[in-house]
Amino acid sequence: MARSKKRLEELLNRLESGEDIAARDLKNALTEMEFQQFEDEWKWYQDTKKDVWIESSSGYDEFLKVGDFLYSKSESTRFKKEVRKKFAYDAEHQYELALEQLQADISQNPAIAAAYDRAPDTTLPGVDPSYTGMPRKITSKSLNNQSNVVFSASGGSTIGRVNTTKRDLKIKTIRNSLALFDSNEDCKEIRKDRSEGEVGRSEVVKYGTTSQANKLKQMLEKLKK
Repeated sequence: MARSKKRLEELLNRLESGEDIAARDLKNALTEMEFQQFEDEWKWYQDTKKDVWIESSSGYDEFLKVGDFLYSKSESTRFKKEVRKKFAYDAEHQYELALEQLQADISQNPAIAAAYDRAPDTTLPGVDPSYTGMPRKITSKSLNNQSNVVFSASGGSTIGRVNTTKRDLKIKTIRNSLALFDSNEDCKEIRKDRSEGEVGRSEVVKYGTTSQANKLKQMLEKLKK
């Protein structure tokens, strides 16, 4: 099926208004290569959400689990104030041990850093031995998961990461297709202009050649008289 800019714009408008579109409609509107790229990219997004995708620190995860448990106890009104303070102190201690463990594991295997939403560096904003300040797995369902930021395996540098839905990816794919569509149309116009220019120049040359031939013919006729 031939690509249609109007059809692409129609699908994009539906998506941006909150609707979804069938994979069949998307496939028919894109080129074979564009649709294959869409499927490959969606598979990549799915793979990044699986725990098996990136190695993590089991030691850190265990300390974090205990710390979260103690923190929840410190927030409970079922206990007396002094008991709650003790729970809070113990929770902070577990968080400190967890950060030390994660730092040690990452120093041995930098790839582990990519499993968490932030680096275990308390000098960075948003990182401290507290319930809200601890690194969380990027696959975690915790409300404290800041998985719009990932740390690269090469050294913990930050990389933007968006929790992309399939509809988001469809919008992105169609926008890219439209941009490419417009680019190709511009190229066609340039080729057309060049072609018309070549025709114009050839007509000038042809006219000039005909005019010179007529003048030469007139001169010969005068010589014969």
